[in-house]
Amino acid sequence: MCLTKLKKIRLHKNYGWQVLEKTDKGLLPFYMKRVYTFFTRFVPTNQWERDEFQMQVGIGPLDSPYVRTYVSGFHIFLRKKDAKEMLEKYGYPCHVIRKVYFRDMITTGYQRSNNEWPVVVAGERFVEEK
Repeated sequence: MCLTKLKKIRLHKNYGWQVLEKTDKGLLPFYMKRVYTFFTRFVPTNQWERDEFQMQVGIGPLDSPYVRTYVSGFHIFLRKKDAKEMLEKYGYPCHVIRKVYFRDMITTGYQRSNNEWPVVVAGERFVEEK
């Protein structure tokens, strides 16, 4: 998931929601098993996890002088209803929504679907086991 718009969002809490894939062996990032099988790494629960794959991500046409960049990280929905909407629109029965705490905030912005979903990008997350 990539942001479609960088924008400062005032945060009133340090948690949000993520859609994850539930397997017999544990949780996987959304679409990870289907797309990046060679990167598959289970999501730890009830402990802090640091994003080890941080890289620069661009927003906007690549040939434009108006491209804005941010460092990648964990994309966390700020509203549970947006995670539910994503689950309904793109999910499979194996996907679940989990509450996620975050720290080391990188940026905030919006992920676009039919609506704009406010998202925080963070360097660390703590996924609650349900």
